[in-house]
Amino acid sequence: MTVEVKTMEDFPALRAGGFVAFAGGFYAEGLPAGRVDELCGLCVGGFSDRSALIKDSRGTTAGIADSGVGKVFVKIFNAYSWQRRLRRFFVTPRPFIALRATERLQMIVPVPELLLALRLGRETHAIVTRAYSSPLIAAEQPEYVAGNIGIFAGDLAKTINRMHAAGVYHGDLKFHNILLRTMADGGCKTGVFDFDGTRFMTGPVDGRRRCREWARIISSCIRLGIGDFREEFIAAAGGLDRGLLNVELDRFFVKEAGKK
Repeated sequence: MTVEVKTMEDFPALRAGGFVAFAGGFYAEGLPAGRVDELCGLCVGGFSDRSALIKDSRGTTAGIADSGVGKVFVKIFNAYSWQRRLRRFFVTPRPFIALRATERLQMIVPVPELLLALRLGRETHAIVTRAYSSPLIAAEQPEYVAGNIGIFAGDLAKTINRMHAAGVYHGDLKFHNILLRTMADGGCKTGVFDFDGTRFMTGPVDGRRRCREWARIISSCIRLGIGDFREEFIAAAGGLDRGLLNVELDRFFVKEAGKK
């Protein structure tokens, strides 16, 4: 039976292929020590250039920064309350969740290159990945998605089915978290990122969670005004329980209506 892996201690060992452990977390193999210190400094020092920010909320600060290894994407998880700080005693740090997802998926589906997963005490939790040129995500390319829905849905289904077969449940799989690169011949390549809410299973992801992931994708597509392409997504995904999918879709639609 497939069960959820809840903590890093549930893994056989905290060893990540392609990453090196150090006092503050893990960094990518081949990254010089000086560059590790530089990237740690970006996480601790924050963003002096506010124009570089992509997101600045109570929970997360993220943006693009220059470094000795080129432009990087820095995401800092803010401990903005005592409850957040207390919670960090009992849960796996989100940078290490991103690390585990990257380690498990990087040979299976496209994911951003992770350079640093940092945990300095309970205060500074952050990740650094390589930054890529825009347009990068599906939410930035609605015309392509709508005009090539069969191609897009087909490639996305391959990506998600491989991810689920590897026992990775993303947890927030909306258009803003789907990588999309288009090709000159009209084709595309999809990937995933932003593993904050990711969960790991001992086997393939179960049917209900699969439906929940696809329901989020479908509702995201509708919410962005791209179109209702549920039939195309269902056909591409294969093996989805329509009853469960409709229940999950209704949950998302009700939740979205409550925000208005």
